[in-house]
Amino acid sequence: MNVSLSRLLTGFVPALVFSQSAWATEAIVTPFLPRNVNSLVALNITSLVASEMDFMSEYEMVEQLDERPGSLTVSCLSKTSCLGAIGRNAGADHLVAGSVAKSGSNAFELYLVLLDVNNGTFIRRKTFGVSSAPDQMADKMGGIVRELVTGVSPQQLKNQDSVASADDFAMMEDDDFGDFEELESSSPRVGVPGQ
Repeated sequence: MNVSLSRLLTGFVPALVFSQSAWATEAIVTPFLPRNVNSLVALNITSLVASEMDFMSEYEMVEQLDERPGSLTVSCLSKTSCLGAIGRNAGADHLVAGSVAKSGSNAFELYLVLLDVNNGTFIRRKTFGVSSAPDQMADKMGGIVRELVTGVSPQQLKNQDSVASADDFAMMEDDDFGDFEELESSSPRVGVPGQ
């Protein structure tokens, strides 16, 4: 009995390890190209994006490249072959690249691309506006990254949540409201100052 159990487990453990690695998605984030902005600003925004991606459950690992690959230019951002070579060289499944440009006196325009390295196709290419105020930029970056990765904007997500809440309330039976009435009538009232 122990021998056959041992054989079963020996075949099962590699299959389990393989299936977990098959689901793992690794991403790299290249340094964003500065366009009429300080290169340090572009690097800081790159770090914000990489950090937000690292918190996402969609990725097993996210790595921010320390140096910009020599082939990464503004024209490379539109070519799957150029970006794919960078991603393959880094051993990643997905690649995020982009550029940062000024947009007025107190805002930036982010052009971001998400590439499926294995298939050599763009998942998404999108331009985002973001405030140059560090606190506002940090607050908005999570939604920007989520939209880049999933295609769902923060506004769409908010609308879906409010519809779900309304639907949950509408699905309650009339009998469910009776429970609230019983609790209300049996619970002691807390005195409010002045009453």
